[in-house]
Amino acid sequence: MHGITLIALIVTVVVLLILATVSISMIIGRQGLFDSAQDAKNKTNEATQNDLQAINDSSDEVDRWINGE
Repeated sequence: MHGITLIALIVTVVVLLILATVSISMIIGRQGLFDSAQDAKNKTNEATQNDLQAINDSSDEVDRWINGE
């Protein structure tokens, strides 16, 4: 009975080690969580700049219409 419990414990530890290794490699590895988060941040900043530029362009055009230019 103790032998089965010991084998179950060893199998459980091995499975947990495999899961931990896979999780760490997904977080740290190429195109992992950190890389994806940084990419999303960069794309968000770029989109924000594009939106601000479009707003400024529209505002300038409205000012030209108002001033009759």
